Amino acid sequence: MICFLQTLSVLLHASEREVNGVRKLIAAVETKPQSEARVAFREDGKTAFVEFLSCFDIRGPLKETSAICLKKSISEDKLKRSSELVYQGTLYGDTKMEDWKNAAAESCIEPAHLVQLALQFWLQKREGSALEAEMLRFMELLKAICSLADVNVICAEYNELSTWWCDVRSVLMDSVNPFMALTGAIVCRAVALWVEKNHHAHNVLVPNAVPEGAVSQQQESSAASADDEARSSASEWENMSCNTCHWSLLIGHLEDVALLDTVLRRKPTPRKKGGMQISPKPELFCCPYRRPAVSVSYVLNRGKVSELVAQWLSSAGLDPCKLVDMSDVEFENLEQEQTEESSLRKTASADIKEGCKLEVEQGTEATPANEHETEILANLAILKCHFSYSLSSSILLANLCWEFMLAWHHNVDELNALHAAVKCLQAVPSPHLKAGKMLILGFCQLKLEILILWYSEILRYLGKTSDTLSKCLH
Repeated sequence: MICFLQTLSVLLHASEREVNGVRKLIAAVETKPQSEARVAFREDGKTAFVEFLSCFDIRGPLKETSAICLKKSISEDKLKRSSELVYQGTLYGDTKMEDWKNAAAESCIEPAHLVQLALQFWLQKREGSALEAEMLRFMELLKAICSLADVNVICAEYNELSTWWCDVRSVLMDSVNPFMALTGAIVCRAVALWVEKNHHAHNVLVPNAVPEGAVSQQQESSAASADDEARSSASEWENMSCNTCHWSLLIGHLEDVALLDTVLRRKPTPRKKGGMQISPKPELFCCPYRRPAVSVSYVLNRGKVSELVAQWLSSAGLDPCKLVDMSDVEFENLEQEQTEESSLRKTASADIKEGCKLEVEQGTEATPANEHETEILANLAILKCHFSYSLSSSILLANLCWEFMLAWHHNVDELNALHAAVKCLQAVPSPHLKAGKMLILGFCQLKLEILILWYSEILRYLGKTSDTLSKCLH
């Protein structure tokens, strides 16, 4: 297994940590529950081919060029079906890569658009046990596409970004399948390094006529030791271009978001089997849960990690006190403040944590009551390793309180949702967040009472009954 990881990391120009992380995510994705069944109608080959041709602009962007480009206004489903027609036989069939490369060159399709189709095909495919072999095959396919393009179009200067790879990274960032986007990013980075290496080797080629002074240098270089070769291979990792840094940054983001998506796709609702409830009855009101579409762009632009996890937890019915984790980042600053204040005041730490009751909550959180709670808290602990600040106890409980408040606002007769919001509010360790949420909760209640009073006065003036008031509020 170790030799296989080393071989795969060398072929993909990835670290063993990245490869091992992908393998762990594969195991986690394979254990996810089955998705909902969907009905689809199979089209015949003639219809699929006609649809494939309709995706291209034969004239290209300029009439004097013979390049064939993809149309701009193409639906996502249509683009995915066309990508299957182009790459299905290459990745899973008996088509040789050299034969596909020759056919792609004769088609006159722009290599950049072939890359876009390849990414669409890769991002829509399902995860499988043979994913590592598929990654190597996909890498060879991208190399074949890049060999059809002008290397000067793909590569850029040392301190500049390549527009070719920027477009590729943009597609990977917008993908709502972050796990396949992660594997695709690792493969694309390996291809980018391969193209840069070949381009650099082409620029430093030595002419056939070797000067006399260079003969002795060649003889000395041929006698290089194994240590020199090791230092030379290490220098390849040190020679980082701007594009390589952006690839590494994107892969790090995709690792975090892929793990987040893996957890969020599992409904934490208490499980039932044959009409019988396996997990214990939830302690709180459970909100309905629908798996969100998560991508790197969504997380970076909106920063809703804590909100997404709070929505996930709102359907679990978990006691809020068990969500307080004393190992969070916010409590590290609290311990420092306690040390400073205790040296000045010489008071007990319990007096500093007024109103928080953290010691009791820590004991409750450390001993989950059942397997259902253990699984939820374990997944939450894994997420906190990647999003330590966004998922600190106070922020998470504040967002969870807000989710229950929204549920109660949509249905004011559901007092269990209001009770869950108040209980989450009581468990928030931070006194500042707790005070802010209390003001919001009071404002919502006051706004509702004013609204009821206003509606009742209007309906009384119109001679309507109280049933009409309840219909208006709902």
